[in-house]
Amino acid sequence: MSEVPSRLAPLDDYMNSYTQPIRLDPQRTILVVVDMQYASGCRTEGLGRRLIIENREGYGKERFDRIEQVVVANLKRLLAFFRERHLPVLYLVIGSEHPELLDIPRHMRRLVRATMRLSCGRRPSPPSAPRE
Repeated sequence: MSEVPSRLAPLDDYMNSYTQPIRLDPQRTILVVVDMQYASGCRTEGLGRRLIIENREGYGKERFDRIEQVVVANLKRLLAFFRERHLPVLYLVIGSEHPELLDIPRHMRRLVRATMRLSCGRRPSPPSAPRE
């Protein structure tokens, strides 16, 4: 079993009383990267570009700052851990295969239409892109 290197909170942090060390069984462990793609996670494409066009960049600032500064940094760390140990990584990319978006929940179709033609498509954004 491999133990995940951790940056534990200080011992006096109250959250430590609710958490436990995690041990990974390499034979039963997979990293699932969910929906890290340009259409919804990029400041300059897809949703980000739509906000620029509509002169509403401020609406996405907190979202894209967090993605760039927190999510991507954590994802890089997780991917490095899994790749160094040759553990499997699954990329789940959410999108439509149907030209009329019939495979997208009705409440999301407007967003998908508004962003998909303004992005590079559903390919994962770096650094989450799969390695060949």
